Amino acid sequence: MKPTFSIIIPTFNCLHLLRRAVNSVYSLSCPSHLYELIVIDGGSCDGTIDYLISNSESISYWVSEPDSGLYEAWNKGLSVAVGDWILFLGSDDSLHHDALTQYCTFISNHPEYDYISAQVTLISPNGSQRIVGKPWVWKYFRHFMRTAHVASVHRRELFTRFGLFSMSYTACADYEFFLRIGPRLRAGFMPSVVASMATGGVSQSSLLPLLESRRMKIQLGVISPFRANIDFLYSATIWLLRRIRLNISL
Repeated sequence: MKPTFSIIIPTFNCLHLLRRAVNSVYSLSCPSHLYELIVIDGGSCDGTIDYLISNSESISYWVSEPDSGLYEAWNKGLSVAVGDWILFLGSDDSLHHDALTQYCTFISNHPEYDYISAQVTLISPNGSQRIVGKPWVWKYFRHFMRTAHVASVHRRELFTRFGLFSMSYTACADYEFFLRIGPRLRAGFMPSVVASMATGGVSQSSLLPLLESRRMKIQLGVISPFRANIDFLYSATIWLLRRIRLNISL
C-alpha cells in the first residue's frame, strides 16, 4: 500500500542521536503502512551503517555515501520518496507519538493545503525549552522564517512544480524554497506541538543563516535591499541577545 507520508532523516556520524529519531518514528501511533522511513547517511564511520543494516526491515530505504550536506541529503531522499506528503526530521529531533495522526486528521479536514506546519519544542543546551512555530503568512514570511520547518509536511507535488532545494545555500535552503514559491504557497497551520528539536546546529549557533537569508531575499526580489539589511540587523541583534541570556560563548 502506498504510504501517506515519507519521513526523511539525514544523518552523519551521530548514531546515538539517530537511534532516538528512528525510535520516535517506530513509536508513532498511526499504522506503519501509512508512512515510509528514509534515512540518508553522509558516509558515517561510527557504526551507523551497521545500525541501518540491522534495521533494514523497518527502514524503507537507506543509503550511506558522501554528500555535500543537509540539502543534498534531502534532495536524495526526495528522489526516492513515494509518499503523498514529505516530512523532514533531523537526526537530533524526535516526533511525538501522535504527530502523523494529527496531520492525517488535519489534512482530511483541509485538503486544499500543499504545506502544513505545526509547533515544535526547542530544547537549548542548558535544558530550557520554548515552543516555536507560527502560521505561514506571506507578508511576514518574506521577512523572517516564522514557521517551524522541523516535522512540517509538504505535498510531494510541490517539489515537482517548484524544484528541489537549492545547493547554493548551506544553512537555510528550506527558507529559499518557500521564498521561491512566494504567495502561491497554499499553507495551513496546525496549532499543536508535534516534535522536539535540539538547538546548537548551524541555524542557531551561527550568523550564516541570517547572511544567507539577506542574500536570497535580495536575489529573489521579495523585499528591497534596504529592508533586507534592516531584517538582518534586527535578527542579528535578537540572536546575540539570546546567546548572552543563555550564556553561550560567541
